[in-house]
Amino acid sequence: ILLVDDDPSATRLYRTMLVNDGHDVVALDSGVEAVETALRERFDLVITDFNMPGIKGDVTLSLLRARLPELPVVILTSESSATLEKRARDAGAAAFLRKPCSADVLALTVDAAYEFFGDEPVLQRSLGVLREVGLGYIRLGQPATELSGGEAQRIKLGTELQRAQRGATLYV
Repeated sequence: ILLVDDDPSATRLYRTMLVNDGHDVVALDSGVEAVETALRERFDLVITDFNMPGIKGDVTLSLLRARLPELPVVILTSESSATLEKRARDAGAAAFLRKPCSADVLALTVDAAYEFFGDEPVLQRSLGVLREVGLGYIRLGQPATELSGGEAQRIKLGTELQRAQRGATLYV
């Protein structure tokens, strides 16, 4: 997992929680450094803060999505606004989480997260699509290397189905 946050105490906290849960974590403090590192090394997930000096989390997200479209990126922020969340979702965020956030969230299955985030319509939509393609049993923080080929294909399908519809689209 690539963890990006300019706040050293937040980085320490989230890194410790993720490592204690058995994840390998590389922690960085800037979006530019995160993009450069992600292009050189392989990661299963990126968790990035939104407000950072230099490039913000949504720009980091956009740069990563343009170069590594299959890499899930989670935006983690202390800010809470529908506009900010919409920007993150439009840029392709896999999830939008508000600080403080427990590493326990990453251990939830898609089904459990769907119930847990019942009052979050954007998350409900994304998680609902994953449930509809039969992935309710996978963990949110599950490494991509633990997924079967079929599960990976269904994640790609779910990602496509979550995108805003632009006119008439036919899926075969």
